[in-house]
Amino acid sequence: MSEPVENSKPAPWRDALLIVLLAPALVAGCYSVGFLEYDDSAHYSHELVVPESPLSDFARVTRTTYFPITVLSYRLDRALFESVPPAPLRRSVAAPGVRLHSLLLHTLAGIFLWRALLHLRLGRWVSLFAAAAWTVHPMACESVCWISERKNVLAAFFGFASLWVYFGALRNAWLRTFATGALFVLAMLSKPNAAGFLPVYCAFEAIGFLQRRSQIERPNTIAWPRVLPPLLLFAACGGLVIFLAKLNVRMTDDSTVALAGGSLWTVALTDVPIVVNYIFNALIPSGLSIFYYSPVVTSLASGYFWIHAALLAAIVGGTIRISGDRWRTAFLWCWFFGALGPALNIVPIPYLMQDRYAYFALPALLVIAAETVVRIYARVRTRSAAVPNMGTYVTIGATVCIALMAVLRSGVYRNDFELLSDAVTKQPQSGYAHLHYALTLAGATDLNEQSGASDPAMIKTARKEVLKQLLLCEGSPDFDRMLDPGRVRIMEAVMEEELGLSDAYMKLIEELNRSPKPYNVPVAALALSRIELARGHTDNALGWVEYGRKAIPTKSPELLYQKGLCLEQLRRYAEARAAYGEIPSSSLAFERAQVRLKRL
Repeated sequence: MSEPVENSKPAPWRDALLIVLLAPALVAGCYSVGFLEYDDSAHYSHELVVPESPLSDFARVTRTTYFPITVLSYRLDRALFESVPPAPLRRSVAAPGVRLHSLLLHTLAGIFLWRALLHLRLGRWVSLFAAAAWTVHPMACESVCWISERKNVLAAFFGFASLWVYFGALRNAWLRTFATGALFVLAMLSKPNAAGFLPVYCAFEAIGFLQRRSQIERPNTIAWPRVLPPLLLFAACGGLVIFLAKLNVRMTDDSTVALAGGSLWTVALTDVPIVVNYIFNALIPSGLSIFYYSPVVTSLASGYFWIHAALLAAIVGGTIRISGDRWRTAFLWCWFFGALGPALNIVPIPYLMQDRYAYFALPALLVIAAETVVRIYARVRTRSAAVPNMGTYVTIGATVCIALMAVLRSGVYRNDFELLSDAVTKQPQSGYAHLHYALTLAGATDLNEQSGASDPAMIKTARKEVLKQLLLCEGSPDFDRMLDPGRVRIMEAVMEEELGLSDAYMKLIEELNRSPKPYNVPVAALALSRIELARGHTDNALGWVEYGRKAIPTKSPELLYQKGLCLEQLRRYAEARAAYGEIPSSSLAFERAQVRLKRL
């Protein structure tokens, strides 16, 4: 298997039309909508992406994950699709174009994957089915519909191209090694999780070596012309993985969480049920969610662990046993586990399971499933001559069915409310689902209140629902693993303040005494200022505003508006006008500030 494999009868390139024609199903439900508030601004509006940042700075390391290729692709999007001057994210019309760019990269990745699978001698229809099913699989919606995951599709684009090259697109060993290494570097600079492609290269060589040893007696001498190129490739790729891993850990050390359960042992126990859930989600993608609740397993005494361990052993062992080429199936399982490895919580991450984590591993699982079905079908067909050969029809029919499920899944990416309400419904034990749903509701409620689109009764009802979701978040079984539990408690107190509950003030003071993260301080300070202003303690209210403004370097429009109100109460009208004048026109507070300025 380590030798580049040539097909005796290559599949025609026209087969790729199935991939191309079905791929738009991934964005059919959300193509024309705008950006999601959830996380899109953190990427598309990143300081290195905005036009004011010099192009020469795009590779600069900042306090975030290092993916310069992804940053460069966002800059290209802004040049192609953004208005001049650029509109605020909420009003931008660039999202459909950016989403189309992601779809194009994803589709090309699917074509590269198809050509790579053909080199594994899977046959025309199994290769095409697996590549087309991966391209239109509902699990891929998270990577393509969600603009923040451009890094995933870029890494797949370069990563699957590297597999095509390594599996046999280039025959010359040194040229193949150089091209694979170059594509791997580009994939790693798009997303660090592309490190999962390195185990696939290694497994391809290792399984091939074992396969040859099992077939013929080989001398003990090492064939260096064959061994040296892959060894150099593995060493170079491994060095890059280690370097970028250290860089990213250093740059994001303030945002990591503890290992699941506290040790690598408990991480290994916890990951077994997670792997089984990935397998079931891939084969039956009806319960997909943007967030998942995954129980942390801390002991071998857990029945939950043993049930899933038995299932995993039965699935792996059963598919290898039934396979017509057990070495190849073993390789495919190595591909699945190796590509999934960087996302299996060895490096602590807040979300134990996400659809996008299985993006590079999913093709191997689809091939295994397809080959298992084909093998069973072949046995039935040999026993009954009446069973026809329907490879063409089954391939097209099955991928069309998967594409229809993708159309339905893509619809939840129309806006944050649909995406997060879907998560709350499907994963009621996920603290992150409740938190982000609450934040979305709170933002919509504030907007409706400020625009006068809802009456006070509806506003109050909505805020009660926000408080309910925050309380559900705090009571969820994974609350202790959240990146910022203080944010939840501060939001609870803010909702209580807006609902007029009496204990909000003391809760906010308690949270500030716990040294919350800087971005939470203005939220708490703003609520405290409103409470003090309502009590008639204007000087104290102004003091809280200044306290909040010192916490972060950027200007907060809401704090500036609150400062203006306080200064009006103190009859310092010139300073109030100055405060209102500092509020940027892109913020929600701008129109309210203009009304106050007219009154002044």
